[in-house]
Amino acid sequence: ALYLAVALSVIAGFFVMLSADFLAAMQILLYVGGVIVIIVFAVMLSNVQQVQSQPQMNDQWFPSLVGAAAILAILLIGIRKSEFMVQAPVFKATTADIGRLLLLDMSLPFEAVSLILMASLVGGVLFTKREPK
Repeated sequence: ALYLAVALSVIAGFFVMLSADFLAAMQILLYVGGVIVIIVFAVMLSNVQQVQSQPQMNDQWFPSLVGAAAILAILLIGIRKSEFMVQAPVFKATTADIGRLLLLDMSLPFEAVSLILMASLVGGVLFTKREPK
């Protein structure tokens, strides 16, 4: 959960470098704040005794190592063959435009997504609820 929070924070830093200030703020608020809190609660509410009795290694380490090496090779070849342009583009603030878009043109889908998120939160609470003895 900690490494996921760090990775999501780095993505927010990329958004800041791209001058997408609204997306950077939403990345921090929603993903780093909200999703990590939900993951931490799921870890706290999970049954630790059952997890400790299960083996931590399996027989799939060699195929996954080969797959990871292949992906790394493809990435390195792609980086070597690409030409990076060193040109500073002109950016403008995006917060006002996205705010107008969400609150005027896309208000109905925005509210629908908020209802879906609320339903998933209620479902998460109901699934982690323990039965009385």
